Amino acid sequence: SYVGPPSIIAGGNDFTMLVTAATDTYDNLLPNNTEITIKHYQDGVETKSQYPTEDRIAWKRVFSSETTGKITFAATHKTDASKELMVEVLPNSPSNFSMEAKRVHTYADGNQIVTFSTSQIVDAYNNIVADGTLVTFSILSSEGTQSRTSGTTINGVAKGQLLHPNSPTQWQIKALVDGMAESNVLELAFNPFLLEFDVNYSETNHSITVGPLTSFMGQLIPDGAEVTLTQTELGIEETKFSFNGMVTFPILENYGDVATPTFTIEALGVSQSINLTKE
Repeated sequence: SYVGPPSIIAGGNDFTMLVTAATDTYDNLLPNNTEITIKHYQDGVETKSQYPTEDRIAWKRVFSSETTGKITFAATHKTDASKELMVEVLPNSPSNFSMEAKRVHTYADGNQIVTFSTSQIVDAYNNIVADGTLVTFSILSSEGTQSRTSGTTINGVAKGQLLHPNSPTQWQIKALVDGMAESNVLELAFNPFLLEFDVNYSETNHSITVGPLTSFMGQLIPDGAEVTLTQTELGIEETKFSFNGMVTFPILENYGDVATPTFTIEALGVSQSINLTKE
């Protein structure tokens, strides 16, 4: 006896088929119109049917139900029986679902992590989708940039993680099971991590010192924050990373033909300027 396909989709539209070719002791096919008993066990119900052989075989189609699980088959003739055969009923295409986001705070610090979680994803018949189903979280910022993260389902729930942005913005997030289902659109706003900071020029050391850089509670921001110094007329653009809330940029003594150069310092989406007077 043979059964196939070995897996079908829940919902009642997909089917599998058992085909049996009964033989005698010497492996000769039994004649046509030999009664074969075909049994299958599905959703707790055993069904038994009699089928006469035609062209020396007997066969039966079994459609899926609305629930996932296994269908067990067996064929018998008098005292002889086939081996137990099984078919897996898999979940149908997932239905639309919801999602949520969790974060420690609402500030654009480029350091903390946002965790996205879906609701339990099921099909139209309330069957939980298979473990390992890929869910993509698509993020669109208010500046028009896109980013993505993904996760796979465990017991129908998928999770993804993404770092907070480095500057104030607003995100629109949607989760997708590609080509089949999607979530609601979730909006997250990220507030400025820095409100302002000190910028000082030292004529003695010919350097610009930025900081201390402090966050929303007044504590020093974590080491490694990007701070960028730019001066368009002089073609200067330099990026350094904070340490203990401070960054120092050496400045050349000669500004060329620029009498009063203006330097712009940007950190975590906040910009400040300082004018240097040429002696």
